[in-house]
Amino acid sequence: MKRILYTILTAAAVLLGNYFFSNGTLEANVETSVSTASPIAVTASQIATLEKTCPIPTADTKLQRNDNDGYCFLHPSYSTSLTGLIVINPHTNSGGDIPGDAWVSIQTETAGNRTAAQVADERIASVGAGFNITRKDVMVDGEQAVLVDGLPGQDSTRYVFIVHNNRLYTFEFAPWYPNAATPTPLENLYSTVMESLHFLPSNTSEVTSGIDISDMGTSFIYPFGLANGTQDEVVPQSSSDAIWKSPAHAQFTLQGYSLQNTTYQPQISIYPADQYAQMGDQPKLIIERLQTILQMQTFFPQPVPDMFVTIRPQEELPFLPILDAGQVFHAQENFLSFQNGSGIRYVTQLSQAHFPLINNRDAFYTFQGLTGDGKYYVSVIMPINLPYLAGSDGVDPDNPTDVQSPDTYPAYLSSMVDRLNQAEGEANPYAPSLSSLDALVRSLLAGR
Repeated sequence: MKRILYTILTAAAVLLGNYFFSNGTLEANVETSVSTASPIAVTASQIATLEKTCPIPTADTKLQRNDNDGYCFLHPSYSTSLTGLIVINPHTNSGGDIPGDAWVSIQTETAGNRTAAQVADERIASVGAGFNITRKDVMVDGEQAVLVDGLPGQDSTRYVFIVHNNRLYTFEFAPWYPNAATPTPLENLYSTVMESLHFLPSNTSEVTSGIDISDMGTSFIYPFGLANGTQDEVVPQSSSDAIWKSPAHAQFTLQGYSLQNTTYQPQISIYPADQYAQMGDQPKLIIERLQTILQMQTFFPQPVPDMFVTIRPQEELPFLPILDAGQVFHAQENFLSFQNGSGIRYVTQLSQAHFPLINNRDAFYTFQGLTGDGKYYVSVIMPINLPYLAGSDGVDPDNPTDVQSPDTYPAYLSSMVDRLNQAEGEANPYAPSLSSLDALVRSLLAGR
């Protein structure tokens, strides 16, 4: 069986390699109009054989597996794996938005019953005429996919659009140099990933049952036991001129939430993104930062705004609405996709104090995301508890008040974040569970 599998993988690699490459360089047929090539054939028996297995890494490759989004692939052993991003020679100290010499980012979202061809055609049509774009139909792991070169953007990028089980997978390979005289760092990364990409069986462990809410152009499912209802309302635009004003938006507040007497309400807010960005430089910058994180598929925390500067060695992740407090920490960072968009989730706590204790009254789970069309900004806030956290920002029996000083606080904060980042389970029993809150987020369909 292993020999048969090896033979199939080798044959598939040769077919794909011969198709995608010519004379050791990325094939680049730059034209003035969109072109279409014939798809590569992969037999039904090959698909059945490969359906339940990830590729086996070799001495020259490493395995990348994402169970949440349902895929796995190999990448060169000398590349670095980040969240949703594989980088050749990372530029860790550049301070810019170029992560390395070459990279691939992976984004997933609902396909909305579109095919890969329809998605590619929409992207090509959206940029208008006058660009040298090449379009090719290919087969990847038994799925019809479309490769597009020449779409305008900040970096010269090769896109591969794939639809599997009504999920759209967008692979962005950059920087793409179509006229390079010698092989570039991108080429081996591209061929290794595409030749080994495999889609995993659906994750049946997710919470798929609960209470279905549909109102104001938004729908979601919250798991049984999390709440006993919602209060749905349109919140009018705030009249304040302060930086934390927000536009009119749809808001869902969970009633009978499993945690009570917390600082923040369990809420889902759907904001019109363009209107929010026009309300000031600060919300505009936050939205742009989130867009950058989602595009690069790696976290780029930013310094705490001047009005909240403390000696805490902490940087902020995007968060709306703007409140009169700064992030004390962030932990359990992860990328999540919902039905018509994507975003980031993390656990955090806000405070105006210099040395706040991490506590069950103030800590919460949040998801910050954007719909795929960029029209809506999604903010989810859900209070969380852990048995080892203080009840409130007072005396913590496990961490006496002497940690709240300039000399002791940094070590305290670092140790607590390390503990919060441990895998969810008996040693880290988040309540509600992070998996149940993730399931709620994944069920969201915002701004229909």
